[in-house]
Amino acid sequence: MPGGGTRHQNWLAKADGAIARSKDDWIEEFYATYSPPVPIWMAVEAWDFGTLSWLLEMAHPNDRAAIAKRYGLLPNTLVSWIKTLAFVRNISAHHARLWNAGIINQPLVPKPFEAPQLVHIGSDFERRTRVYGAAAVASYFVRRINPGTSWPSRMKAHWQAFPAMPFASSIQGGFLAGCDAEAIWA
Repeated sequence: MPGGGTRHQNWLAKADGAIARSKDDWIEEFYATYSPPVPIWMAVEAWDFGTLSWLLEMAHPNDRAAIAKRYGLLPNTLVSWIKTLAFVRNISAHHARLWNAGIINQPLVPKPFEAPQLVHIGSDFERRTRVYGAAAVASYFVRRINPGTSWPSRMKAHWQAFPAMPFASSIQGGFLAGCDAEAIWA
């Protein structure tokens, strides 16, 4: 294994490293009053998205299923979607090319009983392998967490206003004709 230990040991080292590197005041306050380990509900505040997605992937199947159920998804779909969002977050954080680049961790196409408003991402290769698929997944999660959000309609307005540029069109981002009529953006 990279890092010389088991996958779980490597993850623990990464999670602990994130807490050790954190500059948040609450960490100093915690250690001034308590002994390690930091409780999970506090530790996640110091982790990056990749550490959290790795934990979800390694979680006991019953725990993954319980979390997935909260979002109306099957466990494999949830893990896939979180990995997609972690990938997009990393590309964005490092100011790398995202719009017309391929998504390495592509989201699984959900079963119709899971997320019927996202089944369409499987109908065209570009929808799932470009930023559109990740944006649709983000829209799904945002709406599940906050049903009254305007994020989906704001995202739709953003890509509809995408300026005409050589080598960077909305189609290259996977925003194909008619996708603005999909239920996920309503």
